[in-house]
Amino acid sequence: MSVATKKSSFATKLLVSTDRQLAVDIGSRWIKLVELRRRKERIEVSLLDAAPIAFASARGDVTPTQITETLEKLLRRHNLKNASVISILPREFVTVKRFEVPSTRREQIEQMVPLEAEKYVPFALERAQLSFDFEVIGGETVASADSATRHAAEADAAQVAVATLQVGEQRALVHLAAARRSVIAQFLKLYEVRGVKQHAIDVSTFATYNAFAYHTRRQPINARDGDILLVELGARRTEFILIAAATGALVFSRSVEHGGDLLTEYIASHDHVTFEEAEKRKCEQWGATCLGQQPETLPEALQPLLAEFEKTLRYVSTATLTARIGTIVLSGGGAMTPGLLTVVQERLRIPVEVVDPLSDFGMHSDTAPAPAFSIAIGAALRMVKESRITVDLLPVDVAKLQTQAVRKKRLIQAGIAAGILLLGGLMIFGARVAWSMVTLKQLATEQATLRPLRDSVIRLEREYTLLSNSVNQMEQIIETKTSWSQALRTLSECMDTNVWVRQLQVSTRQRRNTLTITARAVTLEDYMRFKDALSKSTRFENINVPTTTRQADDTTEFVITCEVLPDYKYVERLIEKKARIMDVMRQAPVHVRHVTSASNAPAAAAAALDTPPDGLAAAASIARPTSASAHAQKSTVTERAPAVAPAPEAVPEAALLNQLPNSMSAVPVFTAGMSRMPALSLALTNMVLPRPALSQPPVTTP
Repeated sequence: MSVATKKSSFATKLLVSTDRQLAVDIGSRWIKLVELRRRKERIEVSLLDAAPIAFASARGDVTPTQITETLEKLLRRHNLKNASVISILPREFVTVKRFEVPSTRREQIEQMVPLEAEKYVPFALERAQLSFDFEVIGGETVASADSATRHAAEADAAQVAVATLQVGEQRALVHLAAARRSVIAQFLKLYEVRGVKQHAIDVSTFATYNAFAYHTRRQPINARDGDILLVELGARRTEFILIAAATGALVFSRSVEHGGDLLTEYIASHDHVTFEEAEKRKCEQWGATCLGQQPETLPEALQPLLAEFEKTLRYVSTATLTARIGTIVLSGGGAMTPGLLTVVQERLRIPVEVVDPLSDFGMHSDTAPAPAFSIAIGAALRMVKESRITVDLLPVDVAKLQTQAVRKKRLIQAGIAAGILLLGGLMIFGARVAWSMVTLKQLATEQATLRPLRDSVIRLEREYTLLSNSVNQMEQIIETKTSWSQALRTLSECMDTNVWVRQLQVSTRQRRNTLTITARAVTLEDYMRFKDALSKSTRFENINVPTTTRQADDTTEFVITCEVLPDYKYVERLIEKKARIMDVMRQAPVHVRHVTSASNAPAAAAAALDTPPDGLAAAASIARPTSASAHAQKSTVTERAPAVAPAPEAVPEAALLNQLPNSMSAVPVFTAGMSRMPALSLALTNMVLPRPALSQPPVTTP
């Protein structure tokens, strides 16, 4: 004996989570598939289909092989390679009992169920598979409250029974299902389809009840002051389920062997056709059958089934299970038989309705009648946790075997996947190694090719470093290189014979050539002319006169400080001046250029550049040839102090302009052999540097 409870279904949770959960109802004529899914607050049907089972004999029998093949085709139709099914065991193979226990704790109920089952199960419990579910009922009685209103005597007896059963503690109403383990083993063989695993085994009675309970929660049925008798009409069997209208509880159930095949046999015998042909006419050509042409013969054909209706009503009434049946609800494929509702209603004098379980989901079926899906819908409701009574007759050992098979399969799949990944990894690793070897060879070849270039680059870097150092040294020399002889010649050009130098001091600190001149002039005008000429000279800048003293002999002694431009700056200034002179000469009118003689050309250029004529006398010769009169010009020198004759190599500034190039790009770079000029201090006393005449020939600067 084994007891399968809700807790014992934990093994089924180990099934592959990707398997589709389906409810499969294998009937006598059809196999129905239903899959339900919850979408937020709504439950919808994701799969609904049915397929007929082919007959194996003239009597309409079917074999397990035909059932398995039909199920396999139906699953293949929807491409279901792995399915976890909820199968439904017919009520005829299950013993269903209902009793109360004085406890609401599952652990205690599990201990009580085997003891209570010995009273109700008609076979040895060692060979039985048990499952149960319960609901708390408080102090209510098992019977419906309407059973106490039948008549006064029975009402008094009912009140006494209620008083004896109503105690202070809560009680549980247990629904027990028991089946032979041998029957379950034979039943499971029907589902031996590749990829199909058992999730649970439900009972047809509880599945029908769950479907009807779900339907009444959404579309309540008027019981007309009575209880409800739910009738599931199958092909070969019919189930009667008594439901209390007040509480909705399942009170009583039974199964009989009569069903829709009564009509098929009647048609076959009266129309003289085979059972298979009669079944086809009943389902597709009802009007062509004897029952369709003579509706008054329908009660005769259904006489055995109607007798079972009456027998059931008498039993539930005699056993005080109900006070009155208010409505009969038909379900199953036989419920759609034309004229059946009228016949049952006239025979039993009770209103009859047909339930449509697919209407709760807004669905319809094109393969089988909608009432035929009641059992499958009720079993599928446990997928979405909407079933009111849930039992599971799947043996624990079968669940363990399935779990082990699933684990083994998953291990094999994991091993295969790991092998494929390992093989792929080795292939990738080998490819990367091969590619690395090829790359190494290419790098070695490129390295051998680039090694001479690397040596050349290293050599060039060293030469570049040496050249950079030399250039830096040369730039430092060029920045401070000053031709002091040229500077003194320029100084002599700015002086006349009435000015003589007494002392010269030169300072080259901070890369600046500072010249301090101590001199005397005969008159103040001579001093001013010397200062102006010095200020307008290109070689000197930042002229400053810190002191001026009037001497006793009416001469003026003065001290002038100025900065002497280095050679490169001096050359830049001369090039700029030459460019300005050329611009002035080009802008002069044509007739003025022809009329103006060479003697007054420097004056015209000087007037345009705001430069004294004596500083630009020779500059005019750059723009046009000098005349004979310009070369014959002489300067008068008045001596008031000992004079020093000008050096023969002295070159005027104007002559230097004529020797300069038109841009700095042609200026020669001073050689690195030049050294920085040290601090120089000259003291020239009673010496006058006379200004050379412009007629002297130009001297080329080395």
